[in-house]
Amino acid sequence: MNKIIVLMLLALLGQMSYAQNLYEIKVKIKGLKKGDTLLMANHFGEKILRADTAIVNKQGVGVFTGSKKLYRGMYLMATPDYKTYDFVINDDQFFEMITDSAKNEFQKNMVIKGSEENEAFFKYINYIAEKSKEKEVLSQELKSVDGDSLKMKQVDVKLEALNKEVLAFQDNIFNNDEFV
Repeated sequence: MNKIIVLMLLALLGQMSYAQNLYEIKVKIKGLKKGDTLLMANHFGEKILRADTAIVNKQGVGVFTGSKKLYRGMYLMATPDYKTYDFVINDDQFFEMITDSAKNEFQKNMVIKGSEENEAFFKYINYIAEKSKEKEVLSQELKSVDGDSLKMKQVDVKLEALNKEVLAFQDNIFNNDEFV
């Protein structure tokens, strides 16, 4: 009988400690090993303030938990080899981020579970990165036309179309509450 009471108390205490977590962010980055440390920091104006640290477990996951909600805003995740990426903290503070640090392209490989804001954020980041590459190609093409006004005009038209496409994408995201 005493064993049953002790087990029930332990189960209750376990549930109470879990219920006290007001945030839980799981981070899995391919290449991390057990014992590695992840740092989560908050962008605060021009400063970056440490918010929390997590030790990577044997499954390769760092779990950030806390009994006080995090401030809403932009955060930074840093790996032991000083690679970083940004992400969003909003009202929903229970989510997972899974990525690969290859070539320091965290955002390109990012998979988000449980955070619509971060899904939209990484969709936006990847879209802008893709369009920036397209713009760079067109800018190089513009430099190479060497005074040919017809070719310059053609490239300018392409650049303007690209700019309108990006603005339309941004307008769609920001006006449809997809990106908070």
